[in-house]
Amino acid sequence: MLWPAWILVLTDFSEYSDRTLRQALDIVKQYGSKVNVLHVVREEPPFVSGFGSVPGAADKIIAISYHCMQINQRSGSP
Repeated sequence: MLWPAWILVLTDFSEYSDRTLRQALDIVKQYGSKVNVLHVVREEPPFVSGFGSVPGAADKIIAISYHCMQINQRSGSP
C-alpha cells in the first residue's frame, strides 16, 4: 500500500485553507507523514501603493509551525 511521505499544503489563510491543513494534519497523524505549508505572496509592481500584509498571517504561521512540531514530537520525527 502507498502512503504519503510528504504533504504540501498551500494556504491563503482562508477558512478553506484551514480545513485543508486540518485534513493534512489528520493524514500526518495516521501515516506519520511530514507536512510543508506554503504561502506565496505576489509581489506588486512598485507603482502600486497600499499593499499590506495579510492580517494575522504571522500569528497563523507561528500556530501552524507549533502544531506541526507537536505532531512531529509525538511521532518521534526530528
